[in-house]
Amino acid sequence: MTNPKKANSDPFEGTESEQNLIEKIHSILYSEQDSNTFSVADDLFLFRYGKNLDSFSFWTDFAAIGSGKIYENTFRLDDPLLSSASFADVFHNTDYFEFMFVEKGTVRKQFDGYEVSVHAGDINITNRIISHKEELIGDAVSISVLGIRPEYFKKDGFDADCEKYGKQIGRLARFLQENYRDSQHQKKQELEYQLKKEQMRQIDSLPVKEYLDMIYREMTERRPGYPTMIRGLLIRLFACLDSPKYYTSKTVDLGAARIRGIVRSARNYIDNKKFRVTEEEVATYLGYHRNYLARIFKQTTGMTVHEYSKDSLMKEAAHLLTESDLSISEIIARLGFENRTHFYKIFTDHFGMSPAEYRNACR
Repeated sequence: MTNPKKANSDPFEGTESEQNLIEKIHSILYSEQDSNTFSVADDLFLFRYGKNLDSFSFWTDFAAIGSGKIYENTFRLDDPLLSSASFADVFHNTDYFEFMFVEKGTVRKQFDGYEVSVHAGDINITNRIISHKEELIGDAVSISVLGIRPEYFKKDGFDADCEKYGKQIGRLARFLQENYRDSQHQKKQELEYQLKKEQMRQIDSLPVKEYLDMIYREMTERRPGYPTMIRGLLIRLFACLDSPKYYTSKTVDLGAARIRGIVRSARNYIDNKKFRVTEEEVATYLGYHRNYLARIFKQTTGMTVHEYSKDSLMKEAAHLLTESDLSISEIIARLGFENRTHFYKIFTDHFGMSPAEYRNACR
């Protein structure tokens, strides 16, 4: 593990124990009220991190516009201090807009009920106070995270710049303005910017990477006029993201995605069970209230949990009738029906013929 490097206004100046270094990193990145919330004092910051299996290392560096705090450090991947630094694969929130640019490798970003793979050259933008986690995929991964707190938009004319250049940064400007102005009604959304195939060979020379590098240099060098320079670079970064030359983009409603994920899990549970299940059993398995599951399941599929379960069982019964030598009585028992007459009625209503007739017709 290397010692922190000195830099302008370095809060880690001098020799530090590893544990003290971790505690200071925590003091910058995490809220005092909630250890699972990233809360940065500065209104704008750039946080870079990654891993490299060739050198078996994990590295991080941090720069911010307000306080000028900066650190650089490298850990061995087997260093137990990594877990105490909360760089592990855990769900967390942020009180800032999170712009994640993947320079190398792939990052799997997971939300409640939704996940997306962010590949080299792609950018993912997550709204504030949305629980998520990242998993670094591959031997070598490099990421830049640009964090912008709502306060940044309210000073130095940045909000006016977003209005002025709204046509060039349309989707992104709308997303930011809708969510930073009204924190009580911010949307559970994220933006996905996928690099176009024809640009994939030029990741190192992408304007997005160039602008992020320049922002980092302005933060660390802090030459006269650097806040104005950074504001201009951000506008250019935003315009590049909404340029059809480089990216395709979409907005994901995480609230709707979460519901779809819950319903998908419920359907998978029912289909894989291959046995009679109750609505209460499915709700308990998924950890949701029965009434909530019943409502979203009906809204999403147009069927009740009971109706879907019955349909799934009839499909399995038909499969066993045509693909196995089990007797009808054995099939009835395997699927969890205690009443033979009840099973026959449901099957006949579903297929228009009795189980025996179905077997004879399909064989």
